[in-house]
Amino acid sequence: MSDTEKPRNSNTVDKLLQSREERKKQEAIAIENALEYQKALNGVASTPNGKLMLKTLIKACGVFDPDKEGSDGVALIRQSERRNVYLKFVRPYLEPKQRQELEN
Repeated sequence: MSDTEKPRNSNTVDKLLQSREERKKQEAIAIENALEYQKALNGVASTPNGKLMLKTLIKACGVFDPDKEGSDGVALIRQSERRNVYLKFVRPYLEPKQRQELEN
């Protein structure tokens, strides 16, 4: 092995280790942000006005509306996208008790 290969290999390893550390930091920040979002969302859902707002959002997104048979593909995609607003960004973060109150 020549002297020129050693620095290149160690440089690559250093870059990989640095990249791994950056990913770990970003994952930790994402988890922290998700926990803060969950706490804030549940705080909103615990108030009467927050419940009203979230129930209105559920209704506006058509979360529990049946799919319209015979609809064109674009309409079905739009309906799915509206549902996903609630199903991906709100529902998973709600505590089970609050989720039950909102959805019943």
